[in-house]
Amino acid sequence: MLKVETGPTHPQLWAGLALTLRRLHLPYDISSLLERGEVVALLYSSLRSAGADCDPVEPVLWLSKRRTL
Repeated sequence: MLKVETGPTHPQLWAGLALTLRRLHLPYDISSLLERGEVVALLYSSLRSAGADCDPVEPVLWLSKRRTL
């Protein structure tokens, strides 16, 4: 089983996260993940490489929010 923390640039992982978030019907704007998953993956990977301890959903929400401003 692949995990986002161990392979943050695998497209399958982010597709699975997008499907899961949509399936849970959470009130999140995940447009950045749906439209530019590679950017989300790169941001998350960069944050982890820099030592940040963040949830994989955090960059999704931040990028989606930035997109609508």
